[in-house]
Amino acid sequence: MKTIHRQTIAIMAAGLLLATGAQAQEQAATSAPARKQIAVYDSRSPLYERTPYFRTFFNIDWQLKGTINNDIASGFNGWGASLEGGYYLTPHWGLGLFASYHTNEEYVPRTTFAWHDVALTTDQVHTLYQLPFGVTARYRFWSGTLMPYVGVKAGAEYARATTYINGSGYYNTSWGFFVSPEVGMEVHPFKRAKFGFHVAAYYDYATNDNTLLWYEANGLNNFGVRVGIAF
Repeated sequence: MKTIHRQTIAIMAAGLLLATGAQAQEQAATSAPARKQIAVYDSRSPLYERTPYFRTFFNIDWQLKGTINNDIASGFNGWGASLEGGYYLTPHWGLGLFASYHTNEEYVPRTTFAWHDVALTTDQVHTLYQLPFGVTARYRFWSGTLMPYVGVKAGAEYARATTYINGSGYYNTSWGFFVSPEVGMEVHPFKRAKFGFHVAAYYDYATNDNTLLWYEANGLNNFGVRVGIAF
């Protein structure tokens, strides 16, 4: 678990540095005296005072994920982080890149298992590690204090399923295609400031086959939420 914590902190710190650098470049470009800045307003914001829309987006999130129909690790648990960033081609349509990771863990109490005509009595610890990355697209409904959107992510996923039995680890690694629709919202409470908060709910599916020993995990279905900061 210490390794998982260090990975989460490292990913969030790297994302924060990237987002801060991009924000500084954008602010420097818009404040240069040689260029005249033209404020672009989203006239479809029905609830809040019109605000110049942000052309870039960066989200650094803590992630909670649950598995569906998975024998390796079931339930809604685990540690994970997500990083994504991109550019709005129009006030509503944006494209970018993403990467995330997550580990689900489950303890199996001591019991007797029958496998290949052999009986084994032991307890186990299962872990399922998932690392998807690729491209992301989103449609932002309007700009303002609240910025709701719908989006989809697609790309590749590396996954590793591991079971620990009597101090020994047995694992299966695989690669697959990954897709994930989501709905989310950015909240920018500070007027004309890009710093804010991000929340999203998502479902994802990967074609990986991580079947291990007598545990079935062919096709990885997950759902979850992300909470973090936005730039």
